[in-house]
Amino acid sequence: MTVTSPKASRTIDGCAREQRERRSPVDTALRRWQFHAPGARPSNSTPTLMAGKFLIDLTDARFSIAQNEEILAFVRVRNPFAHSDVGSLLFAFAKEIRGAQAYCPAATSYAYVVLHTSANVIFAIAFDQRSLAFRLAGPAQDEALGDAGVLAPEIGADWVRFRAWQPPQAISNDDWLRRWAQAAFDQASAIRT
Repeated sequence: MTVTSPKASRTIDGCAREQRERRSPVDTALRRWQFHAPGARPSNSTPTLMAGKFLIDLTDARFSIAQNEEILAFVRVRNPFAHSDVGSLLFAFAKEIRGAQAYCPAATSYAYVVLHTSANVIFAIAFDQRSLAFRLAGPAQDEALGDAGVLAPEIGADWVRFRAWQPPQAISNDDWLRRWAQAAFDQASAIRT
């Protein structure tokens, strides 16, 4: 059914179309994240406004497992938001790393973005303007620290933070960070839930 607006000759359907056409590229990308990212599910509970909300309250319960205790404590305390550029890196990696899935509790509000395994073990997080952190232990952690990574004890003992767009050598930013995303995925896939 089409309803005509009394103040304009446009229909409500026409107004909705006009709104879609006025959306910025960032709004469009965020909508794609929310509904088309690997592992993302359309949800009527995803808020459009974050006034008074904490992201931990919006985080899907499937992530409440012992292996994610530290990262969820970080989300609870920090309430992290991510710039769309840094968040989009993880969504791209989810498409490229076989078995990895991306999740964002409130994409339209620029909430944090995580990568996780099919067992819901979180192994990467995008937050702030340029921060990406990966769960890396043992020799991989030592190697990451030598490759411009820094320990991220605020997230957990096995987490290493990188500043996006600041690769250490003549290597592309995406290749550099994808390497650590893959290493973190490989380790997280070996974790038993």
